[in-house]
Amino acid sequence: MSLVQTEFANLSFHANSLSFHAMSLSRSTTKLPARYYARLQDLLNAREVPIDDLPARIGFDPASLALPDATLTLDQVDRLMLAIAERVNVADLAFEYGRSLRLSAHSALGFAMLSSPSVDYALALVSRFFGLILPSFHMHYRSDGSGARIRFRPAQAMSPVTLNFHLELIAVSTYFELSELMHGTAFGGTLRVSYSRPGHARRYQQLRGIAVQFESTATPEVELEIVGPLASTVPAMADPWALKSTEAQCADLLGRMVRARGGVVDWIEMMLNEAHDRAPTLDEFARMLNVSERNLVRRLARRGRGFRQMSLDARMRRARILLETTDKAVTEIALELGYSDSANFTRAFRRANGLSPTEYRAR
Repeated sequence: MSLVQTEFANLSFHANSLSFHAMSLSRSTTKLPARYYARLQDLLNAREVPIDDLPARIGFDPASLALPDATLTLDQVDRLMLAIAERVNVADLAFEYGRSLRLSAHSALGFAMLSSPSVDYALALVSRFFGLILPSFHMHYRSDGSGARIRFRPAQAMSPVTLNFHLELIAVSTYFELSELMHGTAFGGTLRVSYSRPGHARRYQQLRGIAVQFESTATPEVELEIVGPLASTVPAMADPWALKSTEAQCADLLGRMVRARGGVVDWIEMMLNEAHDRAPTLDEFARMLNVSERNLVRRLARRGRGFRQMSLDARMRRARILLETTDKAVTEIALELGYSDSANFTRAFRRANGLSPTEYRAR
């Protein structure tokens, strides 16, 4: 067992902690863009790491890896990361890969971000379409006048090597891609990552202005808090016409991806459960899927579902979890769930559960 495999084996990440996130996703139907893993070849070649047998190890035709629409299943990605970990320090590779990524690597979505009218719009945009980049993770974005918070969490259980490679890749690439989006403008903030301090931690000094906190936690995630307004920062390539075209292309791609899985309703339910303090609206879901609101309502109705009730169920499920597992005040929970005050939250909770939040917590 290599040093990096030993390090990953000692981390406190367990597949059971991801069972909630994985409830409506299948490892065999989740398709990850192969182009991101094809780019690893350049880094491995630069390190003179033998890679000729890797496609065979993951059951993939090497000639297909470079095709624009090529995909890998999560099982194939697991096998790929384990095969690489046998030969090279995966953690260090993840940092180097994240540092090298550019927005253009994300195809239409990357160009849509670069064409956005503000950095705030670009980050909200990529959070809507993050499934086009890495469907095995969820991205959540929230901003206000003084700053913003970006959070990434896994959508599925995966091997520790795969999980930690992607956590570090996401953490590092988010910083450098945000720097590119802000065309070099310095920004400050805090990056929290749920993995132990790696042996190459000194390289994180390249994230200028960012305080990095390493901490192994039961729930794997990457969270970046940014200080400063983003709504007034305009990307260098801002172009409303280009944005309109690329955003429509992203909506079409995501719609086709979700429909191919045959699980539009399950996907919406999962997104609502993962949204926490900012759930997408019906209009936003329709735009993500590139369909009309009326069309989406009909799809839900065919499954005997209504969006308003689905949204309420997800919010109440989150409320019960917070009441059961945290000591947060009822008012704090109400605001976190998007209610204007605790009174409105208490009334909604009592109607849905037959008890007030305080009574529920006491029982």
